[in-house]
Amino acid sequence: MAKKEKKSGPPTASIVFVGLACFFVVIAGAGYLWNKSQIHELGQQIKGYELRLEAAHRRHLALQRDYATNCSPAYLDWRVKMLKLDLGLPQPDQIVKLPDGPVGPQDEKLISGRMISAVEGRD
Repeated sequence: MAKKEKKSGPPTASIVFVGLACFFVVIAGAGYLWNKSQIHELGQQIKGYELRLEAAHRRHLALQRDYATNCSPAYLDWRVKMLKLDLGLPQPDQIVKLPDGPVGPQDEKLISGRMISAVEGRD
């Protein structure tokens, strides 16, 4: 007797396996493209921040130059003459020198005495 050949149905397991493999490859590709777009976007943001930092640095240098110019004695003398202010150098007794180091009790008495006499002189 001849054996009957069984006709097998479609290979369901291999179709499911191939389908899942394709699904994971597509998901991995989409994730890769999303990561690349995020990296590109972050690169653009960093470039923008670097440009802003450089502009702020240039502005800071310009402000430093302006401040140095405005503090120079020659510029201040020129402004006094330009505004026709009647200003001159202070008299030696108008200059109060403060010590750089720690202040002792004797120094405090001297400083407070000068301040009291300066306040009394205004009356």
